[in-house]
Amino acid sequence: MLQVLQTRKVRFPNVLRDATSADDAAVIQWANGSLLLLTTDFFAPVLDDPYDFGRVAAANALSDIYAMGGRPLAALAVLAWPIEKLGPQTAAETLRGGVDMCEQADVSLAGGHTVENPEPLFGLCVVGTATTPQLKTNGGAQIGDLLYLTKPLGSGMLLTAIKRRLPLEEKEFENLLHTLTTLNKGGEQFGKLMFVHALTDVTGFGLLGHLSEMCQASRLSARLYWDQVPLLPGTERCITQFIYPDITFRNWKHVEPMVCFENIILKNQSLRPILTLCDPQTNGGLLVAVNPNYKDKFDQLCRELEIPLFLIGEFIEKKEYQIYIL
Repeated sequence: MLQVLQTRKVRFPNVLRDATSADDAAVIQWANGSLLLLTTDFFAPVLDDPYDFGRVAAANALSDIYAMGGRPLAALAVLAWPIEKLGPQTAAETLRGGVDMCEQADVSLAGGHTVENPEPLFGLCVVGTATTPQLKTNGGAQIGDLLYLTKPLGSGMLLTAIKRRLPLEEKEFENLLHTLTTLNKGGEQFGKLMFVHALTDVTGFGLLGHLSEMCQASRLSARLYWDQVPLLPGTERCITQFIYPDITFRNWKHVEPMVCFENIILKNQSLRPILTLCDPQTNGGLLVAVNPNYKDKFDQLCRELEIPLFLIGEFIEKKEYQIYIL
């Protein structure tokens, strides 16, 4: 898609951000200085329960608006379903999950489109809004900015374990489901903070993939503290049993030329950080670049909003590599 868009001949001056910028949503200049944010996301079931799948898919799609510092307004459902194979009731349960998640976000699921399809797919097209000062992109980080993450990693590995019928412990599954269905609503508040310089969410490209996009867009490098990156319960067991999604090493192949391991221990045990830092996330956490002078204020805000917060690195001047893992 990106190659096709780059060759188009017609340009639209009111489209401020599109797919060529690798941001989370398209941005359109609207009336009175306001901005419209547009995004779409859908995928195959990641959980057996259709209601939970609907909630997860909706939360994942809404995240792209929050990741731009915006507020989602309305959504349209995208549902492709093998009715004869799975029946209409499972489709209805999936939609119910999507509706409930949208209502939790104070978003109207205003309609959508359904088609017959050999494999089930569900997601949303979402429209949101932001003001120009509120808009956050994956660029704009400054030297010395602190790098925060708002959710633990590991959902890709844990979902792969479920797919392979390798049971999770009850508490592990509860933590996973809570993460998958927690809205990234904090992004709307982060958009209002002038000391938040850049923002994105961690999804299919893994933490290293999305951090590399931030570095490239900001023309900086980043220092990542490996031992401070949080992991969901059960992830360590997946690592020892070599349970990981197929896309993990495709993610690693993409970012490997941009990454430097500065610690000799990591060099000798590099498979472990690769499996976690390249793990594709579903409705993953926000990556936030914050002016270090406002660290205490940002920490306090996140405590008030009950947003988990993990300080995992910092941005530095541009060097040979984009990301230095310590």
